[in-house]
Amino acid sequence: MTRFLIWCTETWLRLTGREIHRGRHARGAT
Repeated sequence: MTRFLIWCTETWLRLTGREIHRGRHARGAT
């Protein structure tokens, strides 16, 4: 379970990080 949770958190952080990065760029562009 721990490994699964860690994997989920890592993937979630990566996805959220990418979304935030894109959002910042989008706002900056506009």
